[in-house]
Amino acid sequence: MVGQMEITFLGTSSAVPSRTRNQQSMAVRLPTGKVLLVDVGEACQHQFQKSNLKAGRIGAIFITHMHGDHCFGLPPLVSTLSMGDLTDTFEIYGPANLRVWLRTTFRATYATFNRKYRVHEILRPGDPIDHNVDLLDYELPGENITMTASPHPHWSIQLPDGYNVTAVPILHSIPSLGYIIREPDVPGRIDLSEINPILEKNKEALAAKGVKNPMTLLSQLQKGKTIELPDGTTLAPPASRRGRKVIILGDTKDASSLIPFCTEETPHILVHEATNALTSLDPPDMTLAQVEATTLDHGHSTPQMAGATAKAIGAQHLIMTHFSSRYRGDETPEALAVMNEIWKQAVEAVGHENVYCARDLWTFQVAI
Repeated sequence: MVGQMEITFLGTSSAVPSRTRNQQSMAVRLPTGKVLLVDVGEACQHQFQKSNLKAGRIGAIFITHMHGDHCFGLPPLVSTLSMGDLTDTFEIYGPANLRVWLRTTFRATYATFNRKYRVHEILRPGDPIDHNVDLLDYELPGENITMTASPHPHWSIQLPDGYNVTAVPILHSIPSLGYIIREPDVPGRIDLSEINPILEKNKEALAAKGVKNPMTLLSQLQKGKTIELPDGTTLAPPASRRGRKVIILGDTKDASSLIPFCTEETPHILVHEATNALTSLDPPDMTLAQVEATTLDHGHSTPQMAGATAKAIGAQHLIMTHFSSRYRGDETPEALAVMNEIWKQAVEAVGHENVYCARDLWTFQVAI
């Protein structure tokens, strides 16, 4: 049976927190129990305490870009996690300047850690390079990772539990990344209608060999083991299936660079920002063209743009986040009505209704 994979939205606001939305952060809990954290907005660790997640299960942190609403919660979170008795190195990935910013922050605040950390920087041509000089006592040298050259720049890492994370540059007002999280292939499904008659035919012979319940052999098949039955029949394990593929973007006004990475297999989930929209909150004479122009000028997206990206890459589900603080994230009728307007705009653009507007502490189960 394939384990549970889920995304919990710890913060869904853009720029500033509001009474109903914290700043951006998303936690992907893997079937292994490990958590991959994408972005760490202000007060992220408070959100952990309100959720069903355990911060101690964080296996790695990925920062999409260096705007404060996506990383200002990182120093306090790392400081807190270093107070426990965990001995493994804390791995952090992100754009240029992340390493020196953290080092400067920790040095200026006289931080002391029980746990070492390491920052790996994903670099574009021309980015400043930190050469791991004058490290803190609890800081290990990180990798300076240069993305592969065009036509499709990217960088990938294989995590210890077999998951793969690929970083792809997307367009924003500053360098920004999208992260593609790819699950290893998972065991295939056993066709019981085909297997049961074969096992029943061999039931007595199997009992003579000590296998009282032939159905117990199914677990061996599911684990990939080939079984030889007494009558000479060979039961081969089911073919493996593609694992889940989740794409989580940083801020963006154009994420078309993702398309080449979705041609062979489409993503189960696309998490895309939708900072601004034309809604009933706007003046009656406001036009969609005006909203789009302002949004693009700030490097952001509308629901229509999020929907168009989801359609272009064939995403099975679209989850929008990073909403303007004008759009409340509570369950009042007024707030729900506005978010329904935003939902409808994205649905029209993507062409299906598997579209969601994220709220703080909401969890989405990623089915396979």
